[in-house]
Amino acid sequence: MAIAGTDKRMSMGQLAATDSTLYTAPSATPGAIVKQIVLVNTDTVQRTVSLGVNGTAATAANNVFANLLPIAAGQTVTLDLYAVLNSGDTIHGLADAGSKVNHLISGIE
Repeated sequence: MAIAGTDKRMSMGQLAATDSTLYTAPSATPGAIVKQIVLVNTDTVQRTVSLGVNGTAATAANNVFANLLPIAAGQTVTLDLYAVLNSGDTIHGLADAGSKVNHLISGIE
């Protein structure tokens, strides 16, 4: 897959306590490359995060790439990646408590 590409902020917001689609690769292009995911725990206690590609849930065994990742109170975790997404592929995510972990997904479309 050749992606001519433009650097882009793909998603930014707070993770919910239930699985949510955070990003969908555009259907009009060959896809996208996720290069970085930044997670920030804004709470005063440790939180866990799960992230996955495609499927119906970030926690599905065959889709998960970060499972119950612990993030200490006030901590920022940066995941440097090179994840190729095909057209229409999705990134899902959830935290153990809603509105306590911020996310920023950056890459190339």
